[in-house]
Amino acid sequence: MFNVPLAGILPEEWGRKMGLNFRWIGHLVRRKRNPFGKEGRALTRTENAGLSIIKNRKKSLAFTPYAKRWVREHPGVIKAFLEARRIVSRGMSSATVGTLRLEKVHGRGIHHSALFKARVDSHTFFVKEADANEENIFFNPELDHAEGQIIALHSARPLLEKLDRVRIANYHLGWTSSNRSFLVTDFYEGIPMDILENPHLRSRYQRIHDVLSPYFRDIEPRNSIYLPKEDTIVIFDLEPIPSSKSSKPN
Repeated sequence: MFNVPLAGILPEEWGRKMGLNFRWIGHLVRRKRNPFGKEGRALTRTENAGLSIIKNRKKSLAFTPYAKRWVREHPGVIKAFLEARRIVSRGMSSATVGTLRLEKVHGRGIHHSALFKARVDSHTFFVKEADANEENIFFNPELDHAEGQIIALHSARPLLEKLDRVRIANYHLGWTSSNRSFLVTDFYEGIPMDILENPHLRSRYQRIHDVLSPYFRDIEPRNSIYLPKEDTIVIFDLEPIPSSKSSKPN
């Protein structure tokens, strides 16, 4: 949902507080040639089966071809998102800015500072915000920020291809700075798996656990959702096992 430079649109000091460098994000997605000066020379770029990751020592941007195309088709959407987020953070349950409507669906959790539902025209997204500055003994920036999360989801997707009626949440974009991140995926209307007592679903989830457990941990029902209309389980949160303790999935 990040797209255009915001210099002159939002206060510079507020952008610094958020940990967002708007020109960095907008120029990366637009693929302008070396727009960062000395910072640009320190960037690394990787491509892995449809996931692009561009990063330096302090920041990273991971995005899919869909995200790149979508942000180009919706100029100004990041301004709308951040303005709506500012309104919601003051205590409002929702806010509408332009064509974007933002709802806060969950407050601070063990591995996040806020969860949002963002709707733009006919597109609905789930946005997970994580803030490393908030005191939380369970928070691990390397694994819980957007870069680690989107890489984990991307790595797990091919492992689950042979299982019926299960899939990884459709991820689009992850922005990570030294202290804050945003992960954007599709939004799913379903039932949290951890409140379901259906033995058949529990058995299916155990098969998911067996496939993923050599490479990931925290494979718990609370990190997935059940879609009754599709009879499908969607996994939206995974934590990779450090490579020293487990082989990486192919």
